[in-house]
Amino acid sequence: EQQELPFENDFRDKCTKWGVVTTIFDPTEAISRVSNLPEWCLVVVADTKTPTDYMEKFKNSLGGNTESTFFFSVERQKEWEKLDGPLGAFVRTMPWRHFGRKNLGYLFAILHGAEYFFDFD
Repeated sequence: EQQELPFENDFRDKCTKWGVVTTIFDPTEAISRVSNLPEWCLVVVADTKTPTDYMEKFKNSLGGNTESTFFFSVERQKEWEKLDGPLGAFVRTMPWRHFGRKNLGYLFAILHGAEYFFDFD
């Protein structure tokens, strides 16, 4: 039996080039700039210390492009933890408050058509 994958339809096959970042801080100019690169998408992987108003600040203070940016919230990651099979098992192995959660951003991007990555902090 094939596992149903957790696609976000707004991002499915939208970009082949993806920026991947994880943060516990407010948005930065660097993150905003990547979000505005033509033909690029961005996944921001949140952690338990990431400000809950991150995307509001991202859009309103820095002019971040929310059309090309997926904010992988703690709540959404917890939904992925509940998935059956190897995907859910992989997500459950990623510790909270750890740089390794960035792997979930890569996984998200791959599932949504990524062929190239820009890894930055």
